[in-house]
Amino acid sequence: MLKDNSIFNGRAIAVPESRQLDVFCDMLSNRGAKVVRCPMLSIIDSSDVENIKGWLFQFVTGQCDDLIVMTAEGLRRLYGVATEHNIGEDFIEALKLCRLIVRGPKPGRFLREFKIKPHYVASPATTEGMISLIQQLEFAGSNVGLQLYGDEPSLGIREAVTQKGGKVLPVAPYTYASDVDDELVLSLFEQIRGGHIDAIAFTSMIQVKRLAKLSKKYALGETYLSETLAKCCVAAVGPVVARELEANGVRIDVMPEQKFFMKPLVNALAEKLNRQ
Repeated sequence: MLKDNSIFNGRAIAVPESRQLDVFCDMLSNRGAKVVRCPMLSIIDSSDVENIKGWLFQFVTGQCDDLIVMTAEGLRRLYGVATEHNIGEDFIEALKLCRLIVRGPKPGRFLREFKIKPHYVASPATTEGMISLIQQLEFAGSNVGLQLYGDEPSLGIREAVTQKGGKVLPVAPYTYASDVDDELVLSLFEQIRGGHIDAIAFTSMIQVKRLAKLSKKYALGETYLSETLAKCCVAAVGPVVARELEANGVRIDVMPEQKFFMKPLVNALAEKLNRQ
């Protein structure tokens, strides 16, 4: 879709942020949307530095035969910790020697900076896509490093590796922290309930969990979240986010059909709102 500042025609689209989403917001505003940003979460380094250092020692000394990478963010932060402890170059060399299995194209962009190419790329770039890929590989007798997605334990991925004979060595280089006061999120709820928001676009299940947690915290009622979001068009970037919304009783109005990225989400949302 070409840049066109009349596509959204001034419609108000809420973006509950969980990371830097400037590009996504620009895509919307450049197409004529009134973007209502609600920062919720920020990504911070894990406080469990000793465990990360221990995992890095295992990795740089060749104790991982494979490495499963869930996010480019996690890979960068592991490299950052390794560099701080003077083993950054060792970390890169270890990446070159092990079998790399990555979730989607983003980790590959980091790897290309060091002229490293992943051996396998999960498509679609979802947890389910990664599990499907793992089920096609062999891990018998292998130590498999697993870079976790924030605080998510990735139990499905661990089970898939174990069933194929591998031993999982997990590491969580970052976590999520509350980025704003609850009042800002409650204000977003009120804007939606008051009919001032045309659509809300979710790009991470962490965002959904934050809204659901807030609803429970203030005892707003079991159906408050679903009733609130029913008053606007709800867009999900992909099936993982959609399932989290559905688990909270929320109806999904828009989701890209195949490619679960920002641009297809913007295009799908524009098509839906223009039909309305």
